[in-house]
Amino acid sequence: MMENDTREIRYMRPRMDTGEGSRGGKVIGHTGGGKPIYFQHSHSSHGTFNEGEHKEAQELHMRKGNQTKNTDFQRHHFAQAEKHEQSAEQAFGKSRTKQK
Repeated sequence: MMENDTREIRYMRPRMDTGEGSRGGKVIGHTGGGKPIYFQHSHSSHGTFNEGEHKEAQELHMRKGNQTKNTDFQRHHFAQAEKHEQSAEQAFGKSRTKQK
């Protein structure tokens, strides 16, 4: 088989890169509702989290930070947990405003 033939076959394969984590984000867990929790708080899918989901992500990051012996990862997870806590507070404020 010639090189061009293999290149054509490669381009004919269906794309399998549309699932969670396919765009470079690392999934570290899921919310109770099944939404992925990413290593980075800034991941776009976290924008749809409600207050409870941010709390779940916060708790997961705290657990991950406490489980690792790598101090860089500890700092990272604790910082991400804090960001989720702030986002949960903001989501709570938005939900209270809608109820009034």
